[in-house]
Amino acid sequence: MNRRYFIWAIPLLIIAVALLPLIYAAGSAVVETGSKNLSPGGSVQFIKAAWTADDGTGSVAIALTGLWDGKVMYLATVPGTAGTQPDDNYDLTITDGNSLDILSGAGANRDELNTEYVLGTSLGAVAMQTLTLNVSNAGNSNTGTVYVWIK
Repeated sequence: MNRRYFIWAIPLLIIAVALLPLIYAAGSAVVETGSKNLSPGGSVQFIKAAWTADDGTGSVAIALTGLWDGKVMYLATVPGTAGTQPDDNYDLTITDGNSLDILSGAGANRDELNTEYVLGTSLGAVAMQTLTLNVSNAGNSNTGTVYVWIK
C-alpha cells in the first residue's frame, strides 16, 4: 500500500519543484535577449531585458542567463508605453554574484516617460558571473526595457 503512494509522490514532487519559480516570481516577468560577441573581434556582449513588475509589489528580481564578463560600456532604460510605464523615479540595479551593482548606482531614479542613457565612465564591471536584474518602485504590473553593453 505504501509503495503505491510513493510511486505517485515522485511525479508530484517533480511538478512542485518545476512550479517553484512561477510561484516565487508571482506576477513579475522578464523577457531577456542576450547576445555575446557582437563585434567582429568578439568582445562586445549585449543584454536586452523587457520586464514587467510584480502585480503586488511593483518589483522584479530575476536572474539573467549566462556568465557575463567585462566593463559596462553603456546603459539605456526605456519605460513602457502610456498606461504601463513605471512610476517616476523607479530604481534599477543589475547585481553580480557578490550582490554588487554593476551599474554603480546609475540605475536609480529612472524617469517614467523618457528613455535615459548612462555612459560607461559612470558604470562598473563584472568578472565571469551571473547577473540578476532588480527593479523596485516601478508600480504594480508596470513595464520597461533595459539595454546594457559590456566589453
